[in-house]
Amino acid sequence: MVSAGMVALATVSSLLSLSLVAFIVAVVFFHYRHWKYSHIPGPKRRSFFLGNIPDIRDYVARGRLMEDAVKDWADEFGPVCVVWLLHVSMVYFHDVRVIKEILVLENLKYRKGWNYDGIASIFGARFLGRGLVTETNHELWLKRREIFNPAFSRNYLKTCISQFNSSSDLLVGYLKSKADGKTGVRLIEALNKATIDIIAKVAFGSDFHQFDAEKITSFNKEFDLALNALTQQFENPWTWCNPSRSARDYRATVRQAIQKLRETGRMIIQKQMKALGRGEELSNNILSFILQACQHSATGGLDMEEMVDEFTTFFLAGNETTANLLSSTMLQLCQHPEVMYRLKTEVDAVVSDKEYIPYEDLSKLEYTVAVLKETLRLCPPATGTSRISTEDVVIDGVKIPAGSLVAVSFYSISRNEQNWTNALEFSPDRFLAGNESSSGALMPFSIGPRNCIGQQFAMIEARILLAKLLQNFSFSLVPGQNLGYVVDTTLKPKDGCQVFITPVDESVHQPTGSQ
Repeated sequence: MVSAGMVALATVSSLLSLSLVAFIVAVVFFHYRHWKYSHIPGPKRRSFFLGNIPDIRDYVARGRLMEDAVKDWADEFGPVCVVWLLHVSMVYFHDVRVIKEILVLENLKYRKGWNYDGIASIFGARFLGRGLVTETNHELWLKRREIFNPAFSRNYLKTCISQFNSSSDLLVGYLKSKADGKTGVRLIEALNKATIDIIAKVAFGSDFHQFDAEKITSFNKEFDLALNALTQQFENPWTWCNPSRSARDYRATVRQAIQKLRETGRMIIQKQMKALGRGEELSNNILSFILQACQHSATGGLDMEEMVDEFTTFFLAGNETTANLLSSTMLQLCQHPEVMYRLKTEVDAVVSDKEYIPYEDLSKLEYTVAVLKETLRLCPPATGTSRISTEDVVIDGVKIPAGSLVAVSFYSISRNEQNWTNALEFSPDRFLAGNESSSGALMPFSIGPRNCIGQQFAMIEARILLAKLLQNFSFSLVPGQNLGYVVDTTLKPKDGCQVFITPVDESVHQPTGSQ
């Protein structure tokens, strides 16, 4: 008769054997991957299994970013270099000519693929799904983009200018209660409220009551939870399969938050669809424009879940990017009082004491645009993008195998001295009078067919919000805060741009700097 001890011993022996086989398979697999890309220059792997992750951790520990590591490696190894994250090889390109080929010819040789699965769903819950950012089938994406393009054009967005103004006024009213010159305000949080309010109204004809403490919903908390989980899923893959009770509860909470987010979107979309079906006239917003366009589209409309995918996509792309851009802008302005003074002077000249900024005035804010572009150059909210090569290609004399993850760092090429004079200086003048880099190295909204559809939306929103802020307030930095940046889904000020705010009528019109 077989004893329990013998069964236990056999079980342990089997597990050890399986573990040994799995380890050998993993070693062989990693060795093959390393050999396959051994001809491409790049930093030496600190770890056989982790690759360059320890190097990146060192950068972060010193208060720098992974993107800083990528730039330093490009300076050392050249315009093509490979970086290893576990078994994943990321082949970075830093030659602007090559980058344009990769992003513009995406539909031929370089496509979005499995590299976007990590934001399509979080812990198995559908988040962005197959929206404009994550759709990997180029033909399906193109049909949808053609439907959406008119709704994001200047011609349509200028009809929504009153909504941009009203949300900006709500932000000003919110900040007035804190504008005593001695109360520290984390500006990024206030800006997030404003950008959510704008997207809700301009894109979906809805009010999320961002500045009404009694009516505000749990949308913000649920969205923040989803974004934090997005970062966790990328930086700590173990979170996905961690069997601990706390990890399982965390994943369940995230899934529940995403379900609520998508249900909010579904209710908003259904409401407008029913009104359209009854023949009612819809309010002026992007969703109503798209729903009506779908009725007349030869390629057909979108099903409900696809529309909800776009709902979450618009909030991720629109809210995070503009709020981060403006908080980064204010952080730079407070450190460069001469730029702040020139910007205030332009706003005073163009906007003066107007309570409503008409669309026609936006084109007169030339220095404002230069300041925003310079912030986008040094601090792009979307730090880069990636594609999958569909065939073997030779770039700059280097063979890139089919199926490779090819990556572009907007952050790195925007700080490259080959593309920009005094690349690390904050100098908006470089974007005035045709002084912009002729290399075309500024691409914070990406380029090519899959560039950001919302870039006109973002620049209209940013100009109005920034002009309203400078029209009403003076700003200075709270001492002692970290003035660096962090990548948490997107690039943002590490301490959220903490400022003291003073009403303009109580402050002297002079250069405003950090304290």
